[in-house]
Amino acid sequence: MSWRTQLVLGLVLLSVVPFEAKNVLLLLADDGGFEMGAYRNRIVQTPFLDALAKESLIFNNAYASVSSCSPSRAAILTGMPEHQNGQYGLHNGVHNFNSLPKVRSISSILGEVGIRTGLIGKKHVGPDEAYKFDYERTEQQYPINQVGRNITQIKLFVREFLQQSAKSYGNESFFLMVSFHDPHRCGHITPQYGSFCERWGSGEEGMGLIPDWHPIYYVWDEIDLPYYVPDTQPARYDLAAQYTTISRLDQGVGLVLKELSDAGLAESTLVVYTSDNGPPMPAARTNLYDPGMAEPMFIRSPDKGARRNEVTYSMTSHLDLVPTILEWFNVSHPQPLTGRSLLPLLLQEPPNPAADDAVFASQTFHEITMTYPMRAIRTKRYKLIHNLNYQLPFPIDQDFYVSPTFQDMLNRTVAKQPLPWYKTLRSYYQRPEWELYDLKMDPTESRNLFGKASMKGTFEKLSSRLQKWLEMTDDPFRCYPDGVLQERSSLDWKKGRLPNYGKTRAAINILRGPLKERRETSNLSLGRRLWSPLRATMEALRLLPMRSNGGHHQQSDLHPSWAAKQAQKGIKQFTGKRVSFAIENDGERASSSNQQPANRLGPNSDIHPSWAAKQAQQGIKPFAGKKIVFGDGNTDGFGNSDHPMQPGTSSHPSTDSHPSWAAKQAQRANLPSAGKTVSFTTAPDATASNTAAEFRARLGQSVSNTSATYPRRVKSAPPTISSDLHPSWAAKQAQSGIKPFAGTKITFEG
Repeated sequence: MSWRTQLVLGLVLLSVVPFEAKNVLLLLADDGGFEMGAYRNRIVQTPFLDALAKESLIFNNAYASVSSCSPSRAAILTGMPEHQNGQYGLHNGVHNFNSLPKVRSISSILGEVGIRTGLIGKKHVGPDEAYKFDYERTEQQYPINQVGRNITQIKLFVREFLQQSAKSYGNESFFLMVSFHDPHRCGHITPQYGSFCERWGSGEEGMGLIPDWHPIYYVWDEIDLPYYVPDTQPARYDLAAQYTTISRLDQGVGLVLKELSDAGLAESTLVVYTSDNGPPMPAARTNLYDPGMAEPMFIRSPDKGARRNEVTYSMTSHLDLVPTILEWFNVSHPQPLTGRSLLPLLLQEPPNPAADDAVFASQTFHEITMTYPMRAIRTKRYKLIHNLNYQLPFPIDQDFYVSPTFQDMLNRTVAKQPLPWYKTLRSYYQRPEWELYDLKMDPTESRNLFGKASMKGTFEKLSSRLQKWLEMTDDPFRCYPDGVLQERSSLDWKKGRLPNYGKTRAAINILRGPLKERRETSNLSLGRRLWSPLRATMEALRLLPMRSNGGHHQQSDLHPSWAAKQAQKGIKQFTGKRVSFAIENDGERASSSNQQPANRLGPNSDIHPSWAAKQAQQGIKPFAGKKIVFGDGNTDGFGNSDHPMQPGTSSHPSTDSHPSWAAKQAQRANLPSAGKTVSFTTAPDATASNTAAEFRARLGQSVSNTSATYPRRVKSAPPTISSDLHPSWAAKQAQSGIKPFAGTKITFEG
């Protein structure tokens, strides 16, 4: 038979035999962990999940990219971390988080190539145009428990979707996501149903009945607790309730798989099971510790050569699911993703897996009030967590906060009772900026190794890889907490001109540590530069060492648009240099009669000209930062003049205090504070000396020997020791008969 004849016969067969469609079924638990026999939990009974695991490749190193419901679902559906897709927190209610408008989810990508999409159960992401499915039965149309926990109703929805796909769409492929609401807590919303809604649909009086659910109950004191759950009675009760809802989830998975098999689609459908994040327990959900981000995952492939009932230890992320599903359908993503397809793993384990293979995680919010951004990298051996808001206490989400487990933890801590837990609440709330763990030696992440000399190389390597990932995924927090990221037009740094080309990003340093050291560890990519407009201000305020500039202005990094406006108006930019004015020597006073309304700015002054001009027109001398001495001998010991001042006159010398405040003080005959050392007598009957030195010589005793009671000080007999204490406060103290603290001489810098 010639090759032409074979080609014709092949074309005829292709026209007669339809192409077998490929499908994907994604089963997603809500706050589920490793509560199943497949992951060696010997107590909880999960026959359907265990059966699925035996037909699948079991992932032993699968991790969520974020430990929060909506952000994790968005990451699963987009293949992007939460900081890249924009779903930073919960979608529902007042939280109102949504993905960015231009984000493409897998449902929209598959829909464009003719693959039917469906979502049954909890959706919890937005906006709708980014996450639109052809078939939706979610909390947007039905009560969440009916579409997420009523496994009989879920079964009927799955049957409806499959029948519609076969009837209306012929032999077309489909992507169906069944998103259970178990084992999520519900005690904070509907406490009558139990902490985990374990009573809802159980057949108890007033609880309703789910026909296909056969509840399994557990004895609380026979449960094997995971290490991150405190060994207390309320926590054991909580876990027993959770296990009951795990049985509802497990039986629901069995019903969905039976519908798929009855429709004759099991042999053409890739089945994936995982959970969005860890259980709602301490150190789990909303945390980037392993209980919060480590997830169960099975993938069952219909291919004959696929691995079954085997375990892979390859580092796997939820971000790998979109590339996997797209490759299964032979569809490309419109933009590069950081995840990778898992289909090769379904056939065989890599012969030489990389020892330093890593997954990454990013979390910023959960609820709207839970501002605690964290970034993490995890290898098989190490984990590095960067807590960006480490100055704040770690926030607790509301449904866990009101749970019996956490309330008991709080009560025990407040009452100073023993808490049988592997952490303390203080260490749980207050976290350092960096957490580095050796997971081989410390699988519970209890001993932070950050700062140890032996771990310096490991930290630098992990932090560098984490920073590169943040750059690659365009994380707006990648300069935090050392700085913030700002979009601005590029500057010609040497000439100060504004060239006509694109934009760059500049990291604004927030003055945490030496700038040189921060530049060495920031790992900013080429074309980025630390921009420090605050440093000049801090130097001017003497909060940082002054930089010598040789009397010349340094090139300013002021925002160019504002600088351009200022330049058009002929306004000189502030460069952060020290400003000096012509002023009398210390101890001397300028005569007010010689002060004329004139511009007192020196030729090299960098003070803002518009403000300086107004001050100069009013004859007000700018503050030069030098020591100013007040007191003309006509004041009492508290700095009060012996005679009242008339409005518009002054018996004390010209000061550099803010004019508006100085005017009010002058009207009240109050002498401004000069910042000099203040000394007071220490005994009621002490007579004032002519000088402070003589008085201190006379004192000759410690503060503890001073008299405990003092007579009312009268203005007719003021002490002769000159005082620079604020007059208004001193007057009140004097009227009350309170003698100011004398102490010893206190010296301040500057």
